[in-house]
Amino acid sequence: MSYYIVERPGLLDFLERMNNCFRLLIFTTKSCAVYKYSKTDPNLDKFAKEVVEALEISHYFQKIYTKDDCRESEGTNKLFKDLRIIGVPLKNLILIDVKFVQK
Repeated sequence: MSYYIVERPGLLDFLERMNNCFRLLIFTTKSCAVYKYSKTDPNLDKFAKEVVEALEISHYFQKIYTKDDCRESEGTNKLFKDLRIIGVPLKNLILIDVKFVQK
């Protein structure tokens, strides 16, 4: 499988500035599945790590949380990001997410 990764202009400057002020983490539910991988493929959660490594920005992030770190909502079979596993009070957490609520 191949895909193209393009660095957004200003990314490195943004990460450098944010890294000086905050502890940076990635928490993603995205995976290679969007690139036609089977949902049972063991490589699903490698996608975020591969992107970070390809952009050579892994040193900015203390941890990458993936779909494996999500919890299942009772009775719905939907995954959600349980931010409590990060280990900081939620009042001290800034969340930047592409899609806060999934329908």
